[in-house]
Amino acid sequence: MKRILLAALYILAAATLQAKNPKLSFNENGEFRILQLTDCHMQYEKPELWNRTLARIDTILTAEHPDVVVFTGDIVTGARSLRVDMWHVLIDKMDSYKIPYVIVYGNHDAEGFPMLKRPEMSSLVTAGKYALNTLNEKGELADMRIPVHAHKDGKPAFDIYVLDSHDYTETMGFDKNYGKYAWFTHAQVDWLRNECVASTKGNGGVNVPSMAFFHIPLFEYGQAADKGPIIGVRGEREACGTINSGMFAAMFETGNVMAVFAGHDHNNNYIVNHCGIVLGYGGFSGDDTTYNDLAHGLRMIVVKEGSPEFTTWIHDEDGRIRFFAEYRNKELKQIKK
Repeated sequence: MKRILLAALYILAAATLQAKNPKLSFNENGEFRILQLTDCHMQYEKPELWNRTLARIDTILTAEHPDVVVFTGDIVTGARSLRVDMWHVLIDKMDSYKIPYVIVYGNHDAEGFPMLKRPEMSSLVTAGKYALNTLNEKGELADMRIPVHAHKDGKPAFDIYVLDSHDYTETMGFDKNYGKYAWFTHAQVDWLRNECVASTKGNGGVNVPSMAFFHIPLFEYGQAADKGPIIGVRGEREACGTINSGMFAAMFETGNVMAVFAGHDHNNNYIVNHCGIVLGYGGFSGDDTTYNDLAHGLRMIVVKEGSPEFTTWIHDEDGRIRFFAEYRNKELKQIKK
């Protein structure tokens, strides 16, 4: 009976999502604004800290006026019995802005004993009025391609990819000899490749500029940062999965994805150009429930309609705008503001 009821909730949530999903579009100035939050690590048992996190989100979101908010994992942690309450607080807060948002999980969102399972969390997320997430066949948050439409003619002009980078090697069926953190499966790599090809085909054979968001950085992050130059702070080595399953290669070969933004490594907020694709981190968005040596802040990204170019910066909670950078013609450069 419990399984039947849970399955019914999944179906109802999925149907509701299809009915309520807004059509994302560039504004009249030809801009689309993305606010990335990552590693909030909110714990319901520490209200003084999660209230500061929500206040930070409120201040920066109000200042930046994003068209969509993307959470890149490690959002709710702490005791299992209180995680449901924390998710309700967060979803209610995000719905209050009446701005679309999308969530991907990190390695900490579904851990702990007894853990809050991913299908349980996913039913909470997809119940949000302004959540863009949909469910996959497992009842978990699905990998998605979210189109953003041109202001003038309404045609798809930009794609947002959100993907589940999973958590640990053990939950993928491997032992610790294969490293600590997970990687993208070949099915996910094929999915992204096929989605990019389909998007290009639907655009008359012209690549649709795109960005990808997930939690655990790609294998190529460390290689690119070692070579440099980077814009921002690299305060720790990249904790990526041990296995390189080819996600970056799929992005490079299809030619659609111009940037990737991850989280996971709290002391990194840099961006770097690797073979014409920007590899970057968000700003550490949480509070002192976990390690962090950087100023608390969020990453803002502004995409230009009709051209594969964007600007990005870190907006700190004290109002500072740092590491302002521009990507154009596959080149990334820092701009002094």
